[in-house]
Amino acid sequence: MSAKHKFRILGVLERIIRGARKLSAKWDQTLIRLALENMTKITELKDAYQNAASNILVALYAHSKQLVTHKLEEEFLTGTFPHRSLLYTMGTISSSGRCFLICRFSPFLPFQAFLFTYYGMTLRASNNSALVRKHLRSLLGVSHQSPAHREGVALTLGLVANRHLTDAWAVLDEFGRMGPQRKCWSHLSHQVPDPINQSVSVSQPFSSQLAMTRSMSDSQDVQLKWMGSTILLSYGQIAAKAKEMILPWVDNIASRMVNYFHCSIWDDSLKQSFLVATLMLVRAISRTEGAQSYAFHQAQELTRCLVTLVEKEPLDSLCTSARQQAMLIIADLSKLRPALEPKKKSHLLFTCFRSVFTLPPMEMLEKHTCLLANPPDVQVNHPATPSQPTVLSRALAPSGVFSEHLWAFWIPPAVRVRVQP
Repeated sequence: MSAKHKFRILGVLERIIRGARKLSAKWDQTLIRLALENMTKITELKDAYQNAASNILVALYAHSKQLVTHKLEEEFLTGTFPHRSLLYTMGTISSSGRCFLICRFSPFLPFQAFLFTYYGMTLRASNNSALVRKHLRSLLGVSHQSPAHREGVALTLGLVANRHLTDAWAVLDEFGRMGPQRKCWSHLSHQVPDPINQSVSVSQPFSSQLAMTRSMSDSQDVQLKWMGSTILLSYGQIAAKAKEMILPWVDNIASRMVNYFHCSIWDDSLKQSFLVATLMLVRAISRTEGAQSYAFHQAQELTRCLVTLVEKEPLDSLCTSARQQAMLIIADLSKLRPALEPKKKSHLLFTCFRSVFTLPPMEMLEKHTCLLANPPDVQVNHPATPSQPTVLSRALAPSGVFSEHLWAFWIPPAVRVRVQP
């Protein structure tokens, strides 16, 4: 079949996809494979033929955003420099996304995430180290208030790190020293400056000076939390995207994350960023060839941080999935070398089981959360599902130790006293 006939068929397929209400997963895979095979073909039609194949992916993006983005990322990270058709596809999708937003005045999420992906992949393709660092500094210099923006910045850094790991790490380290880590290394404490020992303006009363100082301090703390959240997410993305290059960097990344954990003033956003980053780091290690023989020296420190998170979760309410996430990450961490000592395993198991089995009944939890402005789904967040105790017990302790810890929660106190020798 001639290139001209294929060109017409590609155009017809694009119109069919755009007009379809829904496509099956099988058709998604088939059409994506067809598009990728023809996007880089050289024919007498030149760019027009490649663009027609690329438009198949653009049309499919409306049906399967995550799948198309994932396939494009795979293709982008395969070679040194992306093919022009990949840039064309991503640029077209990003442009159509902006037009949609202008018309609907709606939050960005999938489209802005794609723009961050596009930006990261473009920087990744550059051979100019100085230019890459300049753009990353500019990106980190903007506002970090929006959670989606923080995730996007982290994604960009991760994609760049796939080919410019040293540059991405250096810029992120520099950014941390100017912001959150600078405060961490200043006595690791949160203090309001003492206005008595500072020069105070005569025209303003002492109470006004104190209020102003506290207001400025609170504002700075919020900014530092946002910046810290971006940095934690960036560590996770760098670990996930660097792939086989990550093992020599793992302990360095983990030590920075542990440092943030101990010196930060925590809120739900920062806690969630820490959990996400830790999960991405652990999974990146597990996927890497040679991980079974690698000794992850910071694993115990990360585990200690996660146990602390579980301990600090309220025992009378269940508003987030942090408890559940922390336990699952602990189970994954326990599979890495070196193994935890028996005493630490015992403490870890006891802490996790106490956090689960001392929660009130489901009805009381639902009654408590229904008063919140945005009540969480207690059924989803509740960690006392059949899978989690099983995962923890298999990963951390033999059956005898597992039963020993459950004994304290299953046996009534009066009976427990009678059976003691």
